[in-house]
Amino acid sequence: MTGIWPDEWSRSDFTEALGVSAQDCRDARPDGEPQPPIATTDIKAVHEHAASYHDEADNKPPGDGAYDGTELDLVALLELHDGRWAVLYGWNDYTGWGCQDGAGLRFAPSRDEAIRYGMDEAQRTRLGLA
Repeated sequence: MTGIWPDEWSRSDFTEALGVSAQDCRDARPDGEPQPPIATTDIKAVHEHAASYHDEADNKPPGDGAYDGTELDLVALLELHDGRWAVLYGWNDYTGWGCQDGAGLRFAPSRDEAIRYGMDEAQRTRLGLA
């Protein structure tokens, strides 16, 4: 990992997902209250994470000449400077960010609660946390 950015992700995909997630920020518990979005400066560390491009895990991000679009699906467990934890998830279609996309953040007071309430079963399995 270079700084807080997972090496296999493009920094732009991570920041785009974080920006899009501002539309869907909630407490991780069921019926969680809306929460204010965060910025990259609020993130202390990126822990478990996975990204796939064109439904293939560990593909190189766009920009290496391999793909025209992205068809991205990502999930990451984030540790925040204020002591909270968050799950960032996001996706986009072949057109990339700004057309068909979505992202969200689920906040929890602990790592365990972020995993338990902030992820669905598929995300936990993908990160090896099932």
